[in-house]
This record gives sequence, structure tokens and C-alpha cells, in this order.
Amino acid sequence: MLPLSPSHGMLELMLALMLGVSLELSLTRRLIHPGQTRPRIARVWTLLCAPLLRGAVIVGAVLWTYPALFGFRVAPPLMPLLLSDGASHGALLCLVVLARLLVPLLAPLRRRPDVVDCAQGFAATALVFAAYADHLGALSATVWPGIVSVLALGGMSMLLPPLAAGLARDFATRWGVGAAAWLGQLSGMAAVAPIVMLYGYLLGMQLAM
Repeated sequence: MLPLSPSHGMLELMLALMLGVSLELSLTRRLIHPGQTRPRIARVWTLLCAPLLRGAVIVGAVLWTYPALFGFRVAPPLMPLLLSDGASHGALLCLVVLARLLVPLLAPLRRRPDVVDCAQGFAATALVFAAYADHLGALSATVWPGIVSVLALGGMSMLLPPLAAGLARDFATRWGVGAAAWLGQLSGMAAVAPIVMLYGYLLGMQLAM
């Protein structure tokens, strides 16, 4: 069975990511008001709640898109895969979410949250694929798609999300700074979807042989 086109499922992944980041931005706007919000509340939201929500959104979107994430129409149910082998894959997915807490603490990650978005998407995709491959007994399947593919995915992760965000902000400046920032974040997150889908498709090709 050959995989479907990598565009299959991309719309679902894109919508899930954009809805999730919309929720995050809405909560941030409600909870943090300059001059009104207590500093402690703002600090807890910025350092703890918002990063965890962003990580959960990315991992949840990846899980939602399975099995189209790998280019397949039909696959075993997801939860039994994650709970097999002592639930190790599920536990590692939780660690992927928790890893987002490092972003506010490390300056290089704070400057490029879009790269972290892609990295978390890759990590979640790799863990789901590993669970899927283990279930099928595909011992030769690997989460490493090859050096050329890795370099291409890395380049796209560095370029596409900030480019999409910048273009969207420039377009939306006519509606105000707030709208421009909002649309920029949504567009940057939307640009993550095709990159993660391409990685999933490259992995799925190993199981289609």
C-alpha cells in the first residue's frame, strides 16, 4: 500500500495548530493586561502555563492527524500503540510537552520559538511513528529520514514560519498592531504544518515498501 500525498491530512493539522494557538493568544490577552495584572500571575502564565499549553497543542495536533500524518488512510488505533511497551511512548510524549518549559529560560529558544514549534512537532511525530513501527514489527524502520531530508527539514523550519509570520504581520498592520501580531503568530504556526507533515510522510514511506 503506497502512502497518500503529504497534502492529505495537512488541513487538519494546520487547523488544529491554528485553533490551539488562537486559544493560547486569547487566554494571554484575557489574563495579562499591562498595568492591571499582578506580576506573579503574569510570570506564572509566561513561564509555566503558556509554554505547557503550546507544547500540548503541538503534540495534540500530531496525535489528531494520525494516521494521515504518515500518508495512510487506515492504521491501528492510536491509544493502544502509545500504551504498549509499558506506555513508554506515551510517557515520552508527555516529556515532549514538558520540554517546552525550557523555552522561556533559554535566550536562543526565546528568540526562535517557531523553530521549537517544528522541533516539538518532529519529536511527537517520531514517537508516534516509533510506536506504529513497533506494532507492525518493522524492525528496519527508523525515525531518521536521511541527512538530505534532515537538512531540508531544518532549513524549512528556520525559514518558512518566520517568513509566513512576517508577511502576515505586514499585511495586517492596516488593522492595528494587535491584529498584526495575532495574524503573524497564526500564520507562523500554520507554516509549521506542511513541514511536520513532510517529515511524517518521509517516515511513512518506509512502511509502504
